[in-house]
This record gives sequence, C-alpha cells and structure tokens, in this order.
Amino acid sequence: MLMTTPAYGLTDRVALVTGGSRGIGRAIAAALLRAGCRVAIVSRNPDTLEAGRRALSEIGEPLAVRADVSAQDDVRGAVETVAARLGAIDILVNNAAVASRHGLMTLTREHWDDVMAVNVRSLLFACQAVAPEMMRRRWGRIINAASYAAWHPSIGRGLYAATKAAVVSLTKTWAGELAPHGITVNAYAPGPIATDMAEADPDTPLAMAAKFLALQRVGTPEEVADIVTFLASERAAFLTGVIVDISGGKYVVQDPWNAWARTPPV
Repeated sequence: MLMTTPAYGLTDRVALVTGGSRGIGRAIAAALLRAGCRVAIVSRNPDTLEAGRRALSEIGEPLAVRADVSAQDDVRGAVETVAARLGAIDILVNNAAVASRHGLMTLTREHWDDVMAVNVRSLLFACQAVAPEMMRRRWGRIINAASYAAWHPSIGRGLYAATKAAVVSLTKTWAGELAPHGITVNAYAPGPIATDMAEADPDTPLAMAAKFLALQRVGTPEEVADIVTFLASERAAFLTGVIVDISGGKYVVQDPWNAWARTPPV
C-alpha cells in the first residue's frame, strides 16, 4: 500500500531518479513515492536495478529502467520509456555518480573520461532530454547531486571534487536558462552520509568523518531525500540556482567537537 506524505503538492507528478537503485538515490525514490509521485529509477547494472525495484515496491510501484546515463542515446531512450509508461517527466533527479580515489599524478585519460562522463556529461544529456517537454508545459524541477567536495576537495579525490564543482556551475547556469520557462534547477551537496559505499571506504571511516561535523554524527540517506523532496515540491517554487549543503555543519567552525566538550551532559 502506498504511504503518502501530505502537503508537498506532488501527487501524480512523474519523477525520474538516476542512480536510483541504491544508497541516496533509492532513498530519494522512496521519498518521492511517499509524496505521491510516479517514480522511475535508472541504473546501468541490472542486478542492483532489480534489487532497488524490489525494495521500493514495498512503498509503491516504481518503474525500473536500465540505461547508461553517460550515453546520450541511452538517456534519450530512458526518458522516452518513462514518458510512455508513466507520462511526461515533471521531476528529474540527476543522482548517478561514481567515485574516484586517485591522486592527480596518477590519473589516466581513460579514468578522467569515465568519471566525467557519469558525473558531469550525464547531467547535460538528461537535462537536454527532459527540458523541452517541461518548457512546453511551463513546469519542471531539476535537482542535481553536488557534494561538499565541490568547495572542499580531499587529497586523492581531486577528480571527483572537480566533477562536483562542475555540477554546481552547471546547476546555476541551467537555473538561469530555464527560469523563463517555469523550471527550477537546484542541487544538493551531501557531506558524510551513511551509505554502503561510504561505510566500505577504507580511507575515511564514517566515525572519523563525524568529528568534523557540528552535529557530531553522519547523515542518513533519508535525511538527504527529505531535502530533495522539498526542492521538488511546490513549497520550493521560489528557489532556483541554490546548492543545499547537507553536511551536518561540517567545519562551520574550525573545531566543532569543542562545543560538545564544553557542554555539560543533560
């Protein structure tokens, strides 16, 4: 049985979530289903795509579409499939991304091209594919996955940070170009989030990452999904070109742990 979240104004809106089969993407798809959307998830891996569809089917009836978002023909085909099965796309969430853990001196051209293709080029292809119909109907929400790394890169992850900085720039430019057509374009920038990928990261354990956050804990995919659902909603109609920092207050001061050390226990 579909459980809906009231007051978002999203009932029967059609949402496409790339990278929606796992992690933050699956949580976003779940939140949009609960808000009353008809949701399609996209992944290039058939096994994770089916696993995501099964998990989401406990909430609603998602459409699972296999596509490589770095390939323009695949993106166009996915958009056409969603439109044919669910209706014209109202909400696009460009969540798909891959990590990169290479120092700049060891980067190869092939790795650079692969990461840029998924993290940046796919955003361009997807926006180009959905925007014309949104423009015709003068309503649309495009929400992109940036990252805290866009403005504070980490050693050994310069390429990933560069792709997310590109997402920030493209989000602002798309926001300006599409505003006359009733379309808003925003981005979410997660900090440390407890996903399977993050928990398996040998370089930055989540417990260590939490030390640098004002809230002294890592976030959950569901907390990111709540923000994305708000950005998709009628309540966010006057927001565009905004990058929402979802990092739990990372480095809001130089030593966020000191506030906790100075606070007497309740």
